[in-house]
Amino acid sequence: MQTKLDEAKAELLERAARVAENSPVGGHLPTGTTSEGTPGTPDSESVLAFLQRYYLHTAPEDLADRDPVDVFGAAVSHYRLAENRPQGTANVRVHTPTVEENGWTCSHTVVEVVTDDMPFLVDSVTNELTRQGRGIHVVIHPQFVVRRDLTGKLLEVLPTPPVGDDLPHDAHVESWIHVEID
Repeated sequence: MQTKLDEAKAELLERAARVAENSPVGGHLPTGTTSEGTPGTPDSESVLAFLQRYYLHTAPEDLADRDPVDVFGAAVSHYRLAENRPQGTANVRVHTPTVEENGWTCSHTVVEVVTDDMPFLVDSVTNELTRQGRGIHVVIHPQFVVRRDLTGKLLEVLPTPPVGDDLPHDAHVESWIHVEID
């Protein structure tokens, strides 16, 4: 049974997916998909599916007061960080996004991490931030099954996680961590 907050989150993600239609990101959307017949026009169903997976374990109240542009922008920003990452390395970015520079904004500094999935990643990141005296406001932690080429270029974020250990031979699980701090 969905609560009012769950319904509000679902509506917010739908509005965020519609942001992609007018986004300067154009054909470089997280799904790599465009509408048939209109080059560069995002396929809003695929974008919505990506956003739903990205924010799957995010509490509705953590998104409740956010602008759809910022919800979309945060997910796309993280995707861009993931676009090129050789296996066995971690991509990390710390920034305070602004509309002028990034096309979206956040009232806190954002720490983004993309790395191979392993136990205790979120605990390690949040413990270190706490040790450094940084107040943590929001943690978003999607796990994606991805395919990359030999150089680390992101080829595909698989639409749904495979059941059990039935990963395609060229796919692996990554942790994407988004933490908003003081």
